Amino acid sequence: DSIDARAFERILGHIYHYDFYLTQVSSLERALSELVQVTFDIAFLDLSLPDASGLESIRRLRQIAPELPIVILSGSRDPEITLQAVECGAQDYLVKGQIDEALIVRTVRYALDRKRMELKLAYLSQYDQLTGLANRGLFYDRLRQAMLRAERRKHAIALLFVDLDFFKSVND
Repeated sequence: DSIDARAFERILGHIYHYDFYLTQVSSLERALSELVQVTFDIAFLDLSLPDASGLESIRRLRQIAPELPIVILSGSRDPEITLQAVECGAQDYLVKGQIDEALIVRTVRYALDRKRMELKLAYLSQYDQLTGLANRGLFYDRLRQAMLRAERRKHAIALLFVDLDFFKSVND
């Protein structure tokens, strides 16, 4: 709401050695439309919005902008909600009324670092470090998707298998 947003902006205004550009929206739909048009570094999300509430908001934000770090702002101090928010993809959870300058700076820094590491781990789990090519798991997933798509569209697909003799010694 606008009162919480002004209080948050006032706290950020006191952090003189950081430049912040804030965009405040009052609904999840408005946030999602903004995310389609503008790239943001981080999202602070209230779990009680007029058009969405609870953890579904996190899921919907992640669908539109999976690379965006999300920090929850909530009045709830329930540790179970905090844990569930992080499990849904939020990088951190702040309780309204318990926020100060140092906490925001640390939260932003940690949220950006956590998201960067999450994206890096996701990449490393799907791509070969040496070649940058999809690993076996990702290859099989993409092949399965291509086969399902071809079946739905009544198209054929082709798979080319190339084997290079003695490539292991070159690779080693």
